[in-house]
Amino acid sequence: PNGFTSSLEDPSIAGATTAATGLYSVTVTVDGCTSAAGTTNATVNAVPATPTATNNGPICAGSTLNLYTDTVSGATYSWTGPNGFTSSLEDPSIAGATTAATGLYSVTVTVSGCTSAAGTTNATVNALPTPSISGANANTCPAEYVDLTATAGMATYQWYLDGSPVGTGLSTYQATASGSYTVFVTDANGCGGTSAPHVVTITSCGCTAPTQEVIETVNGKIGFNWVDTDAAYYRVVRGLQANLAALITTGTDFACTAAFGDINAVDIQLDDPQAETGRCYYYLIQGYNGTDPDLCVGPAGDARVLGVATPRSIELTNTCN
Repeated sequence: PNGFTSSLEDPSIAGATTAATGLYSVTVTVDGCTSAAGTTNATVNAVPATPTATNNGPICAGSTLNLYTDTVSGATYSWTGPNGFTSSLEDPSIAGATTAATGLYSVTVTVSGCTSAAGTTNATVNALPTPSISGANANTCPAEYVDLTATAGMATYQWYLDGSPVGTGLSTYQATASGSYTVFVTDANGCGGTSAPHVVTITSCGCTAPTQEVIETVNGKIGFNWVDTDAAYYRVVRGLQANLAALITTGTDFACTAAFGDINAVDIQLDDPQAETGRCYYYLIQGYNGTDPDLCVGPAGDARVLGVATPRSIELTNTCN
């Protein structure tokens, strides 16, 4: 075939292609006499094309890594890969893959004894995030909560209390109930992980004395008598912490609960519909010498606190169980 001739006893064709397939004939000549031809049929099989290898990565650790290649009729397959992986399946998989399965995978196909060049694919198995929770295990009065913080930098957060979802998807959560807290996070790769439990015990503080000057402790009535100052207006703010001076500075738990007016020796009556039964509130009065009585929503420049208008506080014990 293909114009082949040779005068050798045992010729060969290096790098034979499929064009070398066919009938070969040989004769021998001795003393000028030539024999009849002997024949043999030779077959040169085609080398299979390089297979295309793919995978379902990137995946998260613990998921199944699937490897894929093309179907070739009559072929056998040979896969190799990281961590000593081998397989003779066409489309093998690695269940519960770990990060050790990350790397280059190769596959060859063999047809009629002829083996293809290797097709390759890179697979990635991402590690699961391992979030943790920081925060106290018990509240410190007067606070009836514990601030919890999860590992920063995650894509999403879901807090759980005793297995039930709580919170608003932030990396922080204010625990107001006793129990076992966990947080489930997903990272930028979409992989999720759950923290170890963080047990919190919340103890009711009851109503404790505020750190500011107490004018009157109210039992059964809401109201107290303000002292004489030279302030033109007053405002009343409410908070859950005793140190209301810090409360005003930071704006935490701020609430306006009364109108403004002349505070020259007046009786201020409070009616606070926002107060919740079982919570301990502190109320603070500040005197102002300003032109805008709407100090809760007006510009900060309109409210000038007088140095002589010392904040006072009151504990409304009737709001606590």
